[in-house]
Amino acid sequence: MKIRVIKVGRVAYPELRALAAMYEERLAPLARVESVEVKDEAALDRLLGKPTPDHQLIALDERGREWTSRQFADSLRAFTDDPGVKSLTFLIGGPMGLSPQWKTGAHALLSLSKATFTSDIAWLLIWEQLYRAFNILKGTGYHHD
Repeated sequence: MKIRVIKVGRVAYPELRALAAMYEERLAPLARVESVEVKDEAALDRLLGKPTPDHQLIALDERGREWTSRQFADSLRAFTDDPGVKSLTFLIGGPMGLSPQWKTGAHALLSLSKATFTSDIAWLLIWEQLYRAFNILKGTGYHHD
């Protein structure tokens, strides 16, 4: 399964980029996750087109459903175990979030917290949560309840 993290806009801080790269490197033995940055939503339209059942889209939004790390891992397992799902994309909007078109077209809306984060911080947090989720699924000691 292809898993992508797509961010609208460029990550502004090299320190955040370095931290995300660390999680991406640590994640490599567990899963292949691709990072993509697009200039704007028009570029996103060209890249993704319309979501389909075999290409699941999870949009990050402050009004979305909050998952615990275990629920995130269980959802990830459900997607990866489903032979009908070919790809899973986590979508992070720019500084003003995502347009209603992308939120309503997504298969799920995910909130990382009741607090509001910058899009760069949300991008970093989704990388950490992916790393944590795959470690939960593998039973390593990274996550402890």
